[in-house]
Amino acid sequence: MKYLEIVDEEFNSQTRPNAKIINNFISPEEWFSERTILRDKISIYKDDKSKKQNIDIITFNYTNNIDKLIPIGSSNHSNSFGRYHFRTVNHIHGKIKRNAILGVNDPSQILNTKFQKDPDILSAIVKESQNVESDTGSDNIILGKISDSEIICIFGISLGATDKRWWEYIGEHLNKNKKCIIILYSYKTNEQMNIINSQTRHYRSEYKNDKAKLMDAIKNNEVEDRIFVCFNQRLFKL
Repeated sequence: MKYLEIVDEEFNSQTRPNAKIINNFISPEEWFSERTILRDKISIYKDDKSKKQNIDIITFNYTNNIDKLIPIGSSNHSNSFGRYHFRTVNHIHGKIKRNAILGVNDPSQILNTKFQKDPDILSAIVKESQNVESDTGSDNIILGKISDSEIICIFGISLGATDKRWWEYIGEHLNKNKKCIIILYSYKTNEQMNIINSQTRHYRSEYKNDKAKLMDAIKNNEVEDRIFVCFNQRLFKL
């Protein structure tokens, strides 16, 4: 945590808010090879240009960096689809100096079986229990944001088991809202990108693998046509 405190203090956005970061949020389809298909999907929700589109950010990061880059409360942003309102930034695991949450998703992920039944241990290392103990109500707020979502963008996330409940909740939401789509930004190294770009079959293989990983995480194998994967290292890069 000390390292993160240093990073948080040293981080300084030259432009506040940052125009490139804002544009990445309001025009995510611009980074995709199948831009036309994705734009058609997005237009379903954005056909009323007089209506503001709300953007809620849920971050797994403990720093305040995203808060410094995004003009929360601002609605003066637009593209061909309409206007956008950056509504909230929600820290799902708390912040460095306030309710920071580290641990596992549930007791089954604790190897020591005795610890799995110890209330004190559970309240200290099971993330959901920590959220309850913190008494911030953040879990319910974030669940509400997901429930209201029509487009979910996932960036910089490993889809790890320690946050399983969130991925599964997204899967449940997709079952309830048949029009909701997911945009997954998958980071690849330069070497990986060279291989992916060298042959179509490599691209299709990585695309399929990343889709499968996400469907496995959200426990929903019936939403493949509503998942779009983007390989890009420049997205959200300052």
